Amino acid sequence: MPSQISAIRGPVLTYTDEPYSDNEPSSIGYVPDAIIMLVDGHISEVGPADSLKDKIPTGSAIEQSTNCRFIKISTHQP
Repeated sequence: MPSQISAIRGPVLTYTDEPYSDNEPSSIGYVPDAIIMLVDGHISEVGPADSLKDKIPTGSAIEQSTNCRFIKISTHQP
């Protein structure tokens, strides 16, 4: 069965650490026009819309979200 791909498009805040830690503000980013791509209901990629929009197959559901903000926290340890 082929994977079901959908997306949410809207602004995204990104954190490279816990949002309420004492780290430098440089760990916070903002993408005003981002895509959260979902494959079979699971987040597969998050990033600027310009770099991800061509990965979404024609006819896939793209929900536009202008009234809320999404937060992506990446706590990968080196």
